[in-house]
Amino acid sequence: MNFHDFQSAQNLKTKFTAIDSHQLNWDGRLSQQFWLGIWNLYFGDWQIGNQLLDEVSVLETHHHPRIDNTLFAIRNVRTKQAQTYRQSHQSHKHL
Repeated sequence: MNFHDFQSAQNLKTKFTAIDSHQLNWDGRLSQQFWLGIWNLYFGDWQIGNQLLDEVSVLETHHHPRIDNTLFAIRNVRTKQAQTYRQSHQSHKHL
């Protein structure tokens, strides 16, 4: 997504879900859910994406010290970019 290669980014879900969460440690599970949430903001169900991100955020805010403060910044940036992407993508569909 950093390089606006949205076609490749769209294919990442398969890689995220191919990893059995039971084989991941706690941080790995949170990361997997976080990135599935971001993926949904761009390409899937907006509500599911926000729900996944909310769940990760709640877990992060209850952990002291916080596991990864950058997740909150990434979420804010990606949410704005996903909104722009969706608006742009929707306008191209109507052309």
